[in-house]
This record gives sequence, structure tokens and C-alpha cells, in this order.
Amino acid sequence: MSNNNQNKEFSSKLLLIAALAIALLSACDQQDLPSDPVSDSTAISSEDNTSEDTAPESTSSEQPSDTSADSQLPDDGKLRVADSPADNGGTTVFCGSKIVYDGDGTASAFEGDEYFYVRRIVGDGYRSTVYNRDGKQLLEIEGGYPQLAGKWLISGGDMYGAPEELTVYDIDTLEQVMLGGDEQQSQFCFKVNGYLCAMTYDYGATDTIIYNSEDLSVAAEFPGCSASTASDLDGFINLMRYDEASGESWTIYYRPSDGRQYDDVQSVCGENLVTVRMDGDYQVYDVTAEAVVAEGTNYTYYSDAVKIWRDYGSNVFVEAPCYDSAKEVMSAWCSWNTGDPYISVTCLDGSVEVLDLTGQLVNSRPSAEDKSLIYTNGGMIVESQLYGTEPGLTLCFPGGEEKQFERYNWLNTILQDKLMVGSYQFGQKYLYDLLDTDGNLLIEGLSNYSYPQDDGPIYVAKGFSYGFMDMEGNWLWKRSIFNSTVDETGNVYW
Repeated sequence: MSNNNQNKEFSSKLLLIAALAIALLSACDQQDLPSDPVSDSTAISSEDNTSEDTAPESTSSEQPSDTSADSQLPDDGKLRVADSPADNGGTTVFCGSKIVYDGDGTASAFEGDEYFYVRRIVGDGYRSTVYNRDGKQLLEIEGGYPQLAGKWLISGGDMYGAPEELTVYDIDTLEQVMLGGDEQQSQFCFKVNGYLCAMTYDYGATDTIIYNSEDLSVAAEFPGCSASTASDLDGFINLMRYDEASGESWTIYYRPSDGRQYDDVQSVCGENLVTVRMDGDYQVYDVTAEAVVAEGTNYTYYSDAVKIWRDYGSNVFVEAPCYDSAKEVMSAWCSWNTGDPYISVTCLDGSVEVLDLTGQLVNSRPSAEDKSLIYTNGGMIVESQLYGTEPGLTLCFPGGEEKQFERYNWLNTILQDKLMVGSYQFGQKYLYDLLDTDGNLLIEGLSNYSYPQDDGPIYVAKGFSYGFMDMEGNWLWKRSIFNSTVDETGNVYW
């Protein structure tokens, strides 16, 4: 056979392979893996839902087309973000069922659903653009993680990047305002319990100033203290003081509304209860009555029925009606502040027991060499195979009911009384199934997801599409990952 004939035959084979590849990709885009139902209804189009006055500029050369969906997003006025999982990124922001931004960057909505921002990589840092709920651009600021506390927009000084000078804007007037005068050098600021906490750094020393979020007046100053971004005690701000001379540190809880302060707090041991160390002894305070309810013991949880404490050797004990006497354990925890009405106990032999808040035993599981045990919530214990063995989970519910899942390696996320996410290996990657808290399958085969905080749509990526689904697995809006909302720069925005 001549070289020309060989070349022709080889070219024909290449064309055939290319045609088969295109057909396969097209089929996969029409039928996601794993499969999902697709109806003939039309998805929300970005062109149909973005007015000319409020449409943000997109860096794409043309508006990408959306694929079909089963229904549509609810017109509830909530801001929702769909970030593209494609390599060159892109993000789409909805206000209810209307697209108000479709372009590059990574978007996040501020609490309250009135404003959102889009973060982009610029040089060695981040720059954020703030928009209102209609998609109108308001302000461009330095830093990648701005915050909104009331009407104050806080830019820069975030914990995720290099320290930078803090800037605060009035979101109504878009004018810059100062915290603490012209010499203000705060590098980190956040909101907690209706106040702004600004921390300054000076040659290794940290000071905290607490501002009223309504008028930015100073509520309190704590030299030598750093503040926590969250508080598990309503109305209080959690601060940490460090004494460089002695090397000791202790926790302070301060309530700006009335100036109430508790020093050397060991733990928040129940609703409105704190364990405080004073003169080498321990006292439990009810912060609502400002009264001592117990003393002499370092309680980590305190109620009339159940008590958990540590002795001076850091050994853990549980006192409950289901035990004949105080029981020494490996660990014990009550997640009273998460709404989970159970107490998890890991015994010295590795077994796990679950008590209700009255101190009665409602669930238990013995230890095993080839399995790990972990308490999740809702009184449920998860028994999983250790690494190196076949996947497999057993969900052990209060009352003795069990459900086994051989395909799952782990339950990645569990939300009390709502949903669970089971993960399993599929080829070289992991996929995720969405389950209810009884273990019933809701949505399968997700390559990515964002956990919903309410009963509304959930952001997912499945097969070659991404977008929003309802809890029955119906697409409310989706787009092919091959339809990029940005130009072909290859940038990835996180």
C-alpha cells in the first residue's frame, strides 16, 4: 500500500474518532451522569431577565445560552449565586428568578439580600465590586472579603489576606468614614452581636476597640486583647487577653449593652451559663440573673439533669440518671447551642453513647478495631469503615433502627433535622448524594454542591451542568459548564 493511501486511511480514522467524541460529549450534556430528568420547559434566560439599565458588564464576548430546566427559581427576592465549576470560572447572581449579574469573578451575597459583591484576583491581591440587589454597581474596593454591618461596608483588613489598612464606607452615601479618627490603623474588623470590633496591631501587641454599629461611637476599649469573630453567649463579645510577661492567657466575656464583664471564663456551659475561675475556684454564673448557681467544679455543661465536668487532672466525668454514679469518660459534649437536644459521650473503651437532655440513654454503639464511630446529631451515631477497607456506613438511629450504605465512604455534611450528604468514589473523583435525615435518597451523583440554609433551591454541579435544583432533584436553572461566562484567559477565581 502506498504512503498516500496510508495517509488517507489514517486521516479518515482521525475524522471518525473526532466525530464520535463530539457525539459523545453532546449526548453527555443532554443526559447528565448520573442521569436526571429534563423536561421541555425553557430555562430562565439572562437576556430576558436583565434590564438594560441594571445589566452589569460581562467579560464574555457573547451571552451564553442556558440549557433546559424542569421549572424555574422562585421569585422570592433572595440573592443566590451560581459559580461555574469550569476552569476559567465565572459567576451568575440571581435576585429571585432574575439574573442581575453574569460575568467573571466569584460572587457572595451579604446578609439581608440587599447587596452582593464580586471578588476578582488583581495582581497579587483581591479587588471587590459591590452591587445592589438590582445588579447596579455601587463601589469598587480593595480586598477580597468585605463585610456589611448595618449600613457600614467594611473593606480590607480581612483575615484571609495580607494585613492592610481598614476602610469603612457608608453604604447609603458611598462615602468613606473613619473609625477612631485620622490616626486609625485597624487592620481587622468584624461584626458580632450588633457591634463592630476593630483590632489594631503595634509591634506584636493587639488592642481591640468596640464600636456601636449605629453611629460608630466607641462602646469600649480593651488594650492587649484580641476579639473573636463569634460568640456563643447572646449579647456578649468574646475577647482573649495575653500577658507576655507571664505567658498566660485568659478569656473575657463582655456585654457592651450594660458593661457586664466576666473574666477568666472557662466555658459557656449551657444557655446563659458561664463557668468562671476566681481565686483558684470555679463558679457557674447565670448571666440573665447575674447569680451564682454552682461552684467548686469546672463544669463544661450544667443542668439540673446532666452535668459534665473536668477535674484538676483534665479527666472528664458525666453525671446523669442513666449512670449509677459519676462516670469517667474519654470525652462528652452537649451541643445545646446548635439546637441538637442530645449529649454525646465517648467512653474509655471507645464506645459511643447518646443521652437525651433528661439524662436517659437513647443510643449506643460498641467499639470495633476495623471501624470508627462518630456522633453526628439528632441522636444518630455513624459507624464507618476505616481507611484501607471497603466503603460502607451504618447509620444508627435512636430506638435501635439501622440503615446501611455500602457505597459511601463518609457523610460529609449533616444538618440537623434536614439533610445529609454521602460521598463515594466514582473513577478518579468523588461524587455526592443528598439524603434526608432518615437516609432516604433525594438527589444523586453531584460533583459539587453548596449546602442550603433553608428549604429553598440548592446549588449543585452534576454531569456537565451546574445551577440550582429543588429538593426533588428537578433543575430550576442550569447551564452547561462548557458555556463560560468569561473570556478565554484561563483565569480561575476562588
